[in-house]
Amino acid sequence: HLERALAVHKSLGATPLVARTCFELARALDAAAAEPAAVRQQLDSARQAAIALGQYGLLRWIEMFTSGLVRRPRH
Repeated sequence: HLERALAVHKSLGATPLVARTCFELARALDAAAAEPAAVRQQLDSARQAAIALGQYGLLRWIEMFTSGLVRRPRH
């Protein structure tokens, strides 16, 4: 669902939603034990957009996630 949402947000030019959706997709990929490169790619996209838009709250969430503060435990 997140990949479809990301495509729709991009097609609409809804950059704030693209940033947030990239972050949520990175979290979902991480939780699913996806390739770390795929997670990093989404996080980098989210970070770049958040910086450009001044989305400081999202940047804090990204930094907390990358530092391991909000990661879900893997079973």
